[in-house]
Amino acid sequence: MSTPQNEVESLTDAYRLFVPRFLVWAYQHRDEFDADSEGWQSPLFPFVRAVKGHPELIGLRAKAALETVERTMRAWIGNTKDDPWYHYFELDREDAQVEFLACWDKIRFVPGWEPLDQAVEQAKKMRLQPKNERTDGYQQFVSIAGWLQVTMGDRNIMLPCEKLGEYLKCTPMTISRYRQWGVEDGLLTITKGHRFKPGGAGEATEFRFDTSRYDCLAKTAQKP
Repeated sequence: MSTPQNEVESLTDAYRLFVPRFLVWAYQHRDEFDADSEGWQSPLFPFVRAVKGHPELIGLRAKAALETVERTMRAWIGNTKDDPWYHYFELDREDAQVEFLACWDKIRFVPGWEPLDQAVEQAKKMRLQPKNERTDGYQQFVSIAGWLQVTMGDRNIMLPCEKLGEYLKCTPMTISRYRQWGVEDGLLTITKGHRFKPGGAGEATEFRFDTSRYDCLAKTAQKP
């Protein structure tokens, strides 16, 4: 197992690697991805946190991510009879699998991603279907808002019109109307209104998304 050192100078560079090569890099640099802000620790946590940030893995369910990682680790040792988890982490397979799944579901913030960027990627892989469909763009907006709430946990979310307009290739006014529709449809609640201040330093509108409307969000949001 070797890392493509000459190709990787930053986390951004590492995310450009194909998944098998990235996993090698993530294993060898796992200690760089510890995060006290998560409020809990696990022997596998730094590695799983790094892995979850790869663009091809960030939106996967825990079991699919586990299968991808374990399959790659078996290739590292070249012997399917040996336990790769014990070989690399000194953990029995069952303990390691349970710990990986628990870590994956607990991790909200991944390195190299802003919460909104993370929500956009998750929304691409699991779209939410509003009861009032309206337009395709509105469905995309609802999906991003829902996954952003999961990412932020028990905190308000912000849905900036200009930035979301860039993501969805529409005008800020269209995003503003999506936000209004979300409130009308009972998906969004305004928790803090916009406040204008001279000099452009105003406070943005803050929202809460009702994750109970979608089972996939509710189940993820309820995980500790």
